[in-house]
Amino acid sequence: MNSKGWYPILLRYHIAKLSIKAEARGLTPVLLLFYDHDPAGLKITSRFRKGLRDISRSVDWYPTNLIIERFGLNKEDIDRYGLTWIENLKTGSGREAKDPDYVRKYGRRKCESNALFKNDETLEAGERICRDAIERYYGKDALERFGEKEKKAKESLSAVYENPLWEALDENLGSLINSLSEEAEEKEDEPLEAEEVSEVEIFRKAPDDRLYYGSCPRCGMQFDYDEQDTGRTVRCRYCHKLMKLIKERGGA
Repeated sequence: MNSKGWYPILLRYHIAKLSIKAEARGLTPVLLLFYDHDPAGLKITSRFRKGLRDISRSVDWYPTNLIIERFGLNKEDIDRYGLTWIENLKTGSGREAKDPDYVRKYGRRKCESNALFKNDETLEAGERICRDAIERYYGKDALERFGEKEKKAKESLSAVYENPLWEALDENLGSLINSLSEEAEEKEDEPLEAEEVSEVEIFRKAPDDRLYYGSCPRCGMQFDYDEQDTGRTVRCRYCHKLMKLIKERGGA
């Protein structure tokens, strides 16, 4: 589930209730956390247990036995998969995050989770990061075991699955989803000329650097681009400003 930053009280309540159910079955609850690699993301994970303790009297449960693991986004993964560092510590409100300990350890830079959406390779990396975290607790055969349970559940509910009513419902739901997707695509295909497109110079930090860098003229966020992105019109990944990428004038 998505906590959208700092964990709301209803999310903590839900985690507590699931943990209570797990412990009642003799299991050890495990909470896997994935946040941006920035001062706020690291702070959220380090304080999550305290957030659960703050509601402990309300739910009559204490997170004493709860295992909390931050499985991403960690520096080891950023280095291993070559994910993009953003050379600033600006928050969503545009302010500069101040965390001396973070700066000493990682520098004045951050890596956001959407770095995993850059291309097929980073998407596969994201899947591996998530899968490794889950399999540490469920075992390497977790997916196969789940498939077997799903198969048995479907067999026990064969009368339901074979009922033509459900097949018709499934087809109608599919048609509805497709129609909504087509409407969304039509909206996305509207001509870009209706919006102002700003030219943005992209540059290499060093002659042997394979990536180009540029900043959004609206929000100031910095991103990296491949050489083939030159001349393309793209949207800022943060504020969605339209930008036409051009090589730095006078640059290589």
